[in-house]
Amino acid sequence: MLFQWIMGIVALAALIVFLLSDKWTSKSRHSSYYEQVKKPQGKEPRLANLPDASKHDEFYSRLNAR
Repeated sequence: MLFQWIMGIVALAALIVFLLSDKWTSKSRHSSYYEQVKKPQGKEPRLANLPDASKHDEFYSRLNAR
């Protein structure tokens, strides 16, 4: 019974160390590095260059008509 308690405590300690080490090594979302990586300086958002699809309306309306 004592061995099971010791193994349970060891497993719980390993889980706690694993979770804390993951938290300690992660980047802070409020750091300046994270802000630079998220949106680099001098970059503008991309605008989608979508062609005009209305020229195909007649074709698709014939496909949908029964």
